[in-house]
Amino acid sequence: MLCLCRRKERQEKKDPKEITVIDPASNQYYYWLLVITVPVMYNWTFIIARACFEELQTDYLYMWFFLDFASDALYIADMVFRTRTGYLEQGLLVKEELKLRERYMESFQFKLDAASMVPTDVLYLILGVKFPEIRLNKLLRFNRMMEFFQRTETRTNFPNALRISNLVMYIVIIIHWNACLYYSFSKAIGQYYYYSYYYYY
Repeated sequence: MLCLCRRKERQEKKDPKEITVIDPASNQYYYWLLVITVPVMYNWTFIIARACFEELQTDYLYMWFFLDFASDALYIADMVFRTRTGYLEQGLLVKEELKLRERYMESFQFKLDAASMVPTDVLYLILGVKFPEIRLNKLLRFNRMMEFFQRTETRTNFPNALRISNLVMYIVIIIHWNACLYYSFSKAIGQYYYYSYYYYY
């Protein structure tokens, strides 16, 4: 009996543990990219708006908290998803749990993902809820959105139309950020002149 147990232990050491993995070329992987693109777009669109327009942040505070926590939950799920995403090695899909986890944790992408999950929300307890810019680290997941668009290009029958749409979207996001920052700077300068005028008189 003891001999059989030792043989079993040796066999387990020899045979690396294989798990159910996601093929990066599968529909399942593509649909997950679609899911994770939603919170990425949410953060890129609303963090700057909430930071610059104070009323937008305070009037819908509970809704923002719910959406923030939901996006964080999807970010965590995405990290788990990455540890279950296979890759090709000598033409074969790697399914060994240890290899998949080590490859992901040694990658630069893991550092970005980990940085995006730093719990900066605790700063709300110190600074107050009027500073949503503490969540700017959530923007580090933009590469997932880029990957989704790249894979969509390879699937669609109209890649040129998609590229134009993406370009328009990037321009709109840049305009959105510029407008928010312009409003914020203008508001700050206006307050400075207001208080200068007040104290002068």
